[in-house]
Amino acid sequence: MQSQRTAVKVLIIGAGPSGLFLAAKLTQFGIPFRIIDKHPGPSSHSKALVVDARSLELFETLGIARDIVDNGKVIKGTQVFTSGRFRGTIPIAPTNPHITPYPYLVLIEQYKIEELLSKFLENSDQHVNWNSELLDFAQDTQKVFGRIKMGNDEIYEIESEWLVAADGSKSSIRHMLNLEFRGKTYSKPFFLADTEIDNNYSRDELLFGFSKHGFSGLFPLPNSENVYRVFGILHGPVSRLESLPIEQIEHSIQRNTHLPIKLSKLSMNEVYRVHKRIIDNYRHGRVFFIGDAAHTMSLLGGQAMNTGIQDAANLSWKLSLVTQKISPDSLLNTYSQERRVVLAREQKQLDTYIQALLADNTFKRLFRQSVSRILAEETSQRPWLQNKIFKEFSQLTTHYNQSDLTSEYKVKESFTRTSPKAGDRLPPLVLTECRTNQKISLASLLQGNFHHLFYLPAKKDWMEHLSELRILMKQYSNSISLHTVFADQGASSNEFKFYNDSTQEFYARCGVKSSAFILLRPDGYIAYRSKIDIPNLEEFLNKLFLS
Repeated sequence: MQSQRTAVKVLIIGAGPSGLFLAAKLTQFGIPFRIIDKHPGPSSHSKALVVDARSLELFETLGIARDIVDNGKVIKGTQVFTSGRFRGTIPIAPTNPHITPYPYLVLIEQYKIEELLSKFLENSDQHVNWNSELLDFAQDTQKVFGRIKMGNDEIYEIESEWLVAADGSKSSIRHMLNLEFRGKTYSKPFFLADTEIDNNYSRDELLFGFSKHGFSGLFPLPNSENVYRVFGILHGPVSRLESLPIEQIEHSIQRNTHLPIKLSKLSMNEVYRVHKRIIDNYRHGRVFFIGDAAHTMSLLGGQAMNTGIQDAANLSWKLSLVTQKISPDSLLNTYSQERRVVLAREQKQLDTYIQALLADNTFKRLFRQSVSRILAEETSQRPWLQNKIFKEFSQLTTHYNQSDLTSEYKVKESFTRTSPKAGDRLPPLVLTECRTNQKISLASLLQGNFHHLFYLPAKKDWMEHLSELRILMKQYSNSISLHTVFADQGASSNEFKFYNDSTQEFYARCGVKSSAFILLRPDGYIAYRSKIDIPNLEEFLNKLFLS
């Protein structure tokens, strides 16, 4: 048995979607890292299935969103049945085309997402170290010291500045630190299976069926003719075996939906219980937790993966700025502050849904069926409700309004009341570069770890303010990119980034009514907005960046 020593900036434990996404962003930001996983290689199991609009926006910053859509199945509606009766289709697509460039859900097996992220890493000469397990670690105020066992029994002693636990709900790192995973496990067992269905159900929509006995869902798997992911409340004996009898799954679906659904050729099935758990703090010294290692809350086979990707997006740019000594270490405290609040809020909502789905008494069962019927019958008739459901389900309403990283100054003078606030996601936009007439998307700007300061000169004194901004921006040339966006035809310059907003789309969707600043974070959320006041802007920047 040999021992070797190596050093790296960031050590990532776990090569699931959240760990791989973090690795991809660190690659994009130029931060050296190593990612390891104890498994012998990539998984071939479907696992999580649903990718939402917010995750697709984040994947677009890596340039792989279109690959995910092309390899998956676009879903824009959900059929609803109660007691075997069709009640209608809940549209998933929003009626407002400006909400997102991805107005749908994508069904794609988790392993395919992992393949695309791994390919992104390989194209940058990065790779996952499989068959590698973190045995133990210690940390001080400057470094993390770990021991990694390879498949050939070699032991690596690895030194890193930061350690990221992306090693799932049974996280070994969480156990090493003896951290509590607070929450609960719901009593009723669920089944999950990939199976062929003989009936002729829609391949373009999800299907949910409700009855007094429970509920079940059918999701069409991509690139197949009649294979579906089925899940729901399990009826009959709970087996600890890897495989349930196909008859028991079929009986459970029929009992839950009152539909004559016939199954054949199970390719995967399991029994599981829904958990709602979260750790108290996502940061412990120089160790961070993302994805299932920090929280677990999945019910329908997608929420946990999507929230884990958002964890990684939030942490990646902060690690990058601190590692490059552009921002203070305290910036990393906001990762737990922001993400834990979001997940606690989402878990509270999930708990409400699960309690309704698992209700046993007659009143709650009737209420469950009534709500599902009303949603199906009324949503398509009420665009505002359709948009609200889509944004909630797609995590587009996630915000960091109460974060220490957000600030506003005299916004009533420059912004409308309903405009996106500091801490909100900035809706995807496209600008036109004045000199070249080239279209620039928001996603293309977010491929680096720069903040983006949008100077919105609604008045004619823009050159005076721009001269002051130029002096200020010299202090932040390695961390902030300045963009001047004119409400109409603007000037052309080889020195400044000038953009036209001739359609008034940027000004309108940001609610700009007079000259203003908007500072956008690398993850697409607004950090700061204000009327034109350069001293106040400088005060905020001095808190965010090292001088």
